[in-house]
Amino acid sequence: ARPLLLGRAVQLRRAAATLRSMKAVLPRAPSGFGHWLCALDFHLSTPKEIAIVGARDDHATQALLDEVYSRYLPNKVLTGFDPARPNGAYELPLLEDKYMVDDRPTAFVCQNYACQLPATEPQALAEQLTDG
Repeated sequence: ARPLLLGRAVQLRRAAATLRSMKAVLPRAPSGFGHWLCALDFHLSTPKEIAIVGARDDHATQALLDEVYSRYLPNKVLTGFDPARPNGAYELPLLEDKYMVDDRPTAFVCQNYACQLPATEPQALAEQLTDG
């Protein structure tokens, strides 16, 4: 598995080692380790990777964000940037080659770094978030 947001394998190995260190304790008292179990679930899942490109104060960008936040997606990675102020965003593997379509805020839904078609409408994004 490839680290999702930063693309750094060393962090993935450290996270896996930390989770393995809890192997004996988690089954004995699962209710006392809720956050650990969530971390383990995330580590074992194939999370949706969502990138939203657009100005945060743009109504269309907010509509895309509202679509993501309106549903229960516990195992997701969400990031984005304003192309007018990228601030090093292109250094994040998830944001590589992401762009606005027709100068409209755009969402990309990916898994394992394979992305679906860009979505500029909340309904199209909703369909992609519901799939698989």
